[in-house]
Amino acid sequence: MKTIMSIVIIVLLSFIVHEAAHFAMALALGYEATATINHVRTVGPVEPGHALLIAAAGPALTYAQGIIGFLMARSGASMIGLHLVMVAAFQRVFAAIVSVNNPNDEMRISLDLGLGQWTLPAIIAGSLLVLMILSARTVKPGWIYILYAWLGLSIGFSLVVFGEPYLPAIRL
Repeated sequence: MKTIMSIVIIVLLSFIVHEAAHFAMALALGYEATATINHVRTVGPVEPGHALLIAAAGPALTYAQGIIGFLMARSGASMIGLHLVMVAAFQRVFAAIVSVNNPNDEMRISLDLGLGQWTLPAIIAGSLLVLMILSARTVKPGWIYILYAWLGLSIGFSLVVFGEPYLPAIRL
């Protein structure tokens, strides 16, 4: 139960931090924005270069979370480190999957930079999955842990996706 709750909390906090990064970047660049647990929208038009920075802010923090988790797992065989990198990896993998119908941050950046739509999503999600596997090799979770982790991820992501309409938006 501790593993499930820990992962659910990390999922929720990861989404909040990811969206807060987009929100903070928009505000820092002088735009009004609204934020929910899973989306940030600017109010009015945004300069193309600024749109790139706003889009990159969230994945940059999520990627940093993955690296920090990897370093924690590798240096002290920390399960919390594995949780952090696992949540970051799944967050970007699921965002890439959703991009089939609605381009995610990395896909929009990749297209804006002329790299093709799947280049950055594949690099970010793929490298986080590699960090997760390397972390798991150090921590050596058992099958019960993997089952509990999957349940925690499922509950956490379900709360974000299905709970978003019921949570208040912030507008500044």
